[in-house]
Amino acid sequence: MASFSASDAMLTSLTVEQLCSSLVAKHMDVVNVINAGAFNDIASESLNSR
Repeated sequence: MASFSASDAMLTSLTVEQLCSSLVAKHMDVVNVINAGAFNDIASESLNSR
């Protein structure tokens, strides 16, 4: 019983770690998209002002 709960805890922590890492990856994707959009806006504005 003890070994089962230990392995169960290991699986749970692994799953939580995977969830956290995937959430961070999604968050970074969103940040990259927002940064790219802002950069494109600034670049197009500076080009248009010339």
